[in-house]
Amino acid sequence: MSNFLSKLLFWVLFLATGLSNLPAGHAAPPLCQNLFSETLSSPAVPLISMDSRYRGEDRGLYIDPVTQKPWQVHYYSMAEKNAFELIPQNGLLVHRNGKKADSPFDAESLSFESALLVIDKDLRIFILPFEERGRFHHSSLSAGEDVLFAGTAAFNAGVLRELSDQSGHYKPSPQQTLIAIKELQKMGVDLSMLKLSGRIAQHFRNTYYLSPKEVRDILNAN
Repeated sequence: MSNFLSKLLFWVLFLATGLSNLPAGHAAPPLCQNLFSETLSSPAVPLISMDSRYRGEDRGLYIDPVTQKPWQVHYYSMAEKNAFELIPQNGLLVHRNGKKADSPFDAESLSFESALLVIDKDLRIFILPFEERGRFHHSSLSAGEDVLFAGTAAFNAGVLRELSDQSGHYKPSPQQTLIAIKELQKMGVDLSMLKLSGRIAQHFRNTYYLSPKEVRDILNAN
């Protein structure tokens, strides 16, 4: 038996038989504490993968079915992505420079202009206020890696006002969108004015969008 397996077996047996016999006030050894903590840690949130058809899109390996030209999607580095990160702060979503997230308002359509939004596997929130076919997509913010959520969003003075599960690269299911919203809720993000649209609205109410009250009702029921 290897040295590593021997040590692992020792600590497993210790946890099984010896931990309960420690004298009162006696702390378990650090390694034991670490192993014990890991067994009690909460499971990671489920993630969604990018549609495999787009693999290699950053290297010209995906051919646009319309234009018949290869895509050259820009994948932002972690340093570049910092400029697009939003941070929860007192219920609001703000940029790293402290400016509240805000979306232009279209007076003609009476609606906010949406930005691409990605919540990555580390639960960091990023927005991209522009999109260009074959060049800038959700995958630009994720570098093609698994994410918690990808869609579009609109903001007003830091308040998340609209969220859609619209993403051709990731296609989040209604349940995955619900998971993402609950994670935002855990982060303390103000959802009192949030409207939802897309597959999740169709799934829960067979409608185009869910009002803030309907969103609250669904969150409370699920």
